Amino acid sequence: MNYLKNISKGVIVIFSVFAALVALGIDQKRQASKASAAFCHSVAINSSASGIKEKAISFGADPKMSVYFEDANNQHKFIAAFHGIFAFDRSICEITMENSLVRSARQWKLD
Repeated sequence: MNYLKNISKGVIVIFSVFAALVALGIDQKRQASKASAAFCHSVAINSSASGIKEKAISFGADPKMSVYFEDANNQHKFIAAFHGIFAFDRSICEITMENSLVRSARQWKLD
Protein backbone atom coordinates (compact mmCIF):
# COMPACT_ATOMS: atom_id res chain seq x y z
CA MET A 1 0.00 0.00 0.00
CA ASN A 2 2.83 2.39 0.86
CA TYR A 3 4.39 1.51 -2.48
CA LEU A 4 1.30 2.75 -4.35
CA LYS A 5 1.34 6.05 -2.45
CA ASN A 6 4.96 6.64 -3.49
CA ILE A 7 4.18 5.84 -7.13
CA SER A 8 1.18 8.17 -7.16
CA LYS A 9 3.27 10.97 -5.63
CA GLY A 10 5.91 10.42 -8.32
CA VAL A 11 3.29 10.55 -11.06
CA ILE A 12 1.87 13.78 -9.62
CA VAL A 13 5.33 15.36 -9.49
CA ILE A 14 6.14 14.33 -13.07
CA PHE A 15 2.77 15.59 -14.30
CA SER A 16 3.23 18.89 -12.43
CA VAL A 17 6.68 19.45 -13.94
CA PHE A 18 5.36 18.65 -17.42
CA ALA A 19 2.37 21.00 -16.97
CA ALA A 20 4.68 23.78 -15.77
CA LEU A 21 6.93 23.36 -18.83
CA VAL A 22 3.95 23.44 -21.18
CA ALA A 23 2.58 26.58 -19.48
CA LEU A 24 6.00 28.25 -19.68
CA GLY A 25 6.31 27.33 -23.37
CA ILE A 26 2.88 28.76 -24.17
CA ASP A 27 3.64 31.97 -22.31
CA GLN A 28 7.03 32.42 -24.01
CA LYS A 29 5.45 31.82 -27.43
CA ARG A 30 2.79 34.45 -26.67
CA GLN A 31 5.42 36.94 -25.49
CA ALA A 32 7.46 36.41 -28.68
CA SER A 33 4.38 36.98 -30.82
CA LYS A 34 3.51 40.19 -28.95
CA ALA A 35 7.08 41.51 -29.25
CA SER A 36 7.20 40.72 -32.97
CA ALA A 37 3.87 42.45 -33.56
CA ALA A 38 4.95 45.48 -31.56
CA PHE A 39 8.18 45.75 -33.56
CA CYS A 40 6.40 45.34 -36.91
CA HIS A 41 3.85 48.01 -36.00
CA SER A 42 6.59 50.39 -34.88
CA VAL A 43 8.29 50.33 -38.29
CA ALA A 44 6.85 53.09 -40.45
CA ILE A 45 6.55 52.59 -44.20
CA ASN A 46 8.88 54.93 -46.17
CA SER A 47 11.03 55.53 -43.09
CA SER A 48 14.78 55.03 -43.10
CA ALA A 49 15.94 51.43 -42.73
CA SER A 50 19.14 52.41 -40.94
CA GLY A 51 19.39 51.05 -37.42
CA ILE A 52 16.53 48.62 -37.97
CA LYS A 53 18.45 45.65 -36.51
CA GLU A 54 19.30 47.56 -33.35
CA LYS A 55 15.66 48.57 -33.01
CA ALA A 56 14.56 44.94 -33.43
CA ILE A 57 17.01 43.83 -30.75
CA SER A 58 15.67 46.50 -28.40
CA PHE A 59 12.21 44.93 -28.85
CA GLY A 60 13.65 41.51 -27.92
CA ALA A 61 14.68 39.99 -31.26
CA ASP A 62 17.43 37.40 -31.24
CA PRO A 63 20.59 39.13 -32.56
CA LYS A 64 21.93 35.93 -34.12
CA MET A 65 18.70 35.08 -35.94
CA SER A 66 17.93 38.61 -37.16
CA VAL A 67 19.58 39.08 -40.54
CA TYR A 68 19.66 41.11 -43.72
CA PHE A 69 19.48 39.25 -47.03
CA GLU A 70 18.51 39.54 -50.66
CA ASP A 71 15.77 37.23 -51.92
CA ALA A 72 15.38 35.55 -55.32
CA ASN A 73 13.66 38.67 -56.72
CA ASN A 74 16.63 40.86 -55.71
CA GLN A 75 14.60 42.52 -52.95
CA HIS A 76 16.52 43.59 -49.86
CA LYS A 77 14.94 42.22 -46.71
CA PHE A 78 15.48 42.09 -43.00
CA ILE A 79 14.14 39.30 -40.85
CA ALA A 80 13.77 39.91 -37.11
CA ALA A 81 13.26 36.62 -35.25
CA PHE A 82 11.61 36.54 -31.85
CA HIS A 83 11.60 33.09 -30.29
CA GLY A 84 9.84 31.28 -27.51
CA ILE A 85 11.25 28.60 -25.28
CA PHE A 86 11.53 26.04 -28.07
CA ALA A 87 13.63 26.54 -31.21
CA PHE A 88 10.66 26.05 -33.55
CA ASP A 89 8.50 28.64 -31.78
CA ARG A 90 9.49 31.74 -33.72
CA SER A 91 7.56 34.85 -34.56
CA ILE A 92 9.05 36.75 -37.48
CA CYS A 93 8.82 40.35 -38.60
CA GLU A 94 9.89 40.58 -42.25
CA ILE A 95 10.81 44.01 -43.57
CA THR A 96 11.27 44.73 -47.27
CA MET A 97 13.55 47.64 -48.14
CA GLU A 98 14.27 49.62 -51.27
CA ASN A 99 16.82 52.45 -51.55
CA SER A 100 17.40 52.26 -47.77
CA LEU A 101 13.71 52.92 -47.10
CA VAL A 102 11.17 50.55 -45.55
CA ARG A 103 8.61 49.47 -48.13
CA SER A 104 6.67 46.84 -46.17
CA ALA A 105 6.58 45.04 -42.84
CA ARG A 106 4.70 41.84 -42.16
CA GLN A 107 4.55 39.42 -39.29
CA TRP A 108 4.40 35.65 -39.64
CA LYS A 109 4.98 32.66 -37.41
CA LEU A 110 7.26 29.69 -37.77
CA ASP A 111 5.66 26.95 -35.67
